Amino acid sequence: MRLVEMIDELKGEVVRLNDVIAMLEQIGSRESAPRPARTNKGRRSMCDEERRQVAERMRRYWEQRKAASAGENSAQI
Repeated sequence: MRLVEMIDELKGEVVRLNDVIAMLEQIGSRESAPRPARTNKGRRSMCDEERRQVAERMRRYWEQRKAASAGENSAQI
């Protein structure tokens, strides 16, 4: 009688192992599936001309800030 119980226990273990194997195969198939191409949603790089234009705008901006700051300082004296 003990032999029949051992066989039933082993059959139950086989069923559990088959379930685990099937689950792992599904996970493996998802990992090996081709991924969609990444879209570049990050920061866009600037060409040399755009970089030069930005630098020129910033120079003018800081010159105006410096002039405005100097004008405020002389008015306070």
